[in-house]
Amino acid sequence: MSKSKGNAVDPMAMIEQIGADAVRFYFYASPVWKSRRFSENLVREYTQKTIGTLWNVLLFFKKNAELDRYHGEIGEIKSDLDLWLLSRLNSTIKTVRNYLDSYDVHLATQSIVQFIDELSNWYVRRSRRRFWHEEITEEKLSGYTAMFIALRTLSLLMAPFTPYLSEIIYREMFGDLESVHLESYPLPDDNLINIKLEEEMNFAIHIAEAGRRARQLANIKLRQPLGKMVISCDAKYVPMIRKFEDVLKEEINVKNIEIGEISGLTNVEVKINYRALGPKLKQNLKNVLKEIQKMNPEEIERKMKSKSLEILGYRFSDDDIAVSRKPVAGVQALTVKDFPVVIYIDTNITYELKMEGLAREIIRRIQTMRKDMNLPYNAKIRTMYMADVELKNAITKYEEYIKSETQSINIEEGNTGEYRRDWIIENGKITLFISKDQ
Repeated sequence: MSKSKGNAVDPMAMIEQIGADAVRFYFYASPVWKSRRFSENLVREYTQKTIGTLWNVLLFFKKNAELDRYHGEIGEIKSDLDLWLLSRLNSTIKTVRNYLDSYDVHLATQSIVQFIDELSNWYVRRSRRRFWHEEITEEKLSGYTAMFIALRTLSLLMAPFTPYLSEIIYREMFGDLESVHLESYPLPDDNLINIKLEEEMNFAIHIAEAGRRARQLANIKLRQPLGKMVISCDAKYVPMIRKFEDVLKEEINVKNIEIGEISGLTNVEVKINYRALGPKLKQNLKNVLKEIQKMNPEEIERKMKSKSLEILGYRFSDDDIAVSRKPVAGVQALTVKDFPVVIYIDTNITYELKMEGLAREIIRRIQTMRKDMNLPYNAKIRTMYMADVELKNAITKYEEYIKSETQSINIEEGNTGEYRRDWIIENGKITLFISKDQ
């Protein structure tokens, strides 16, 4: 930037518009010895993914805590998800302290950003349903305890990075009697760090991300249920898949998860390297190719894997013949990031699956209308509708499911209610009317 060229940014104006913490955190995230692009839009975008995300987590916690009159009571940690959160929290504390001790502030910042992402996009995502229960169950108290500890500790951990935000979070949790900057910097509790659990959950997160990405590539909405997903992997990953099978089904929205057998979902493709085989086989090349054409591609694949493919006295290597598997029509395949694992999702949608998908779309519209009316999540409503035949069939088939998901006492055909909205769902028309139950 150059003031004489007129492309310099006034730091005080940026701080006034976006906030000092946002500017500070943006710069902390990259090494001081590297140049970094800077603009108001870049800082805003980064802020939304970090500070904005954390703020939304705090609002989620506060809203539910107020409804349940939770005031920081510490309960017993019950679930693997809560144990994982506290393990990741203490691992992050240890990592951040080590990076700060070596003056790697950018790496410390990135560790905090990663934890915020996991807190929001995995922990809160996986915890929402248990906070819907009207009474405080042991599992719900376990969730409140884990979130309370995580948010309190995170406000201390981030205090040198985002002093103003940390103070706000701290006071939201504890009132106006103390300051986060009068607290000691947090120390990790090694007794709460469970590396095995973290590795298992990390694997599950990557599988879920791959599954959602595969659906996206196939242009299928996440609300649309699918029949099955097949996972091709080494045996060592099977226990982890089985442990989190129900979680993965829900995250990827598939009815079944199978492990191993992909023959029906893929075709074997055999490619001959003529440049390598020509000089090796010479006049026998045609005869060998005829024999290869007679063989079943899966037999070729099996023998190539065991290094035992031999034809007319010639033994072949991977340099001579390349064997790969390609998904058949209606199957989306994707390699899982950081793991030697491939997932195959059957994207064929049956009538039953379509009906459930439409029901989920209707639920989403009702939830949007609840939000428009500023209804608390536990407020009961009455729902009426006028719809095309296919959408009506979906409501009839999944009436109880729609009612339970939207807190509806009833869902009936009719045209009366406090709030009306017209919707188009998969080219079908539906008009919804909802009223708050008195």
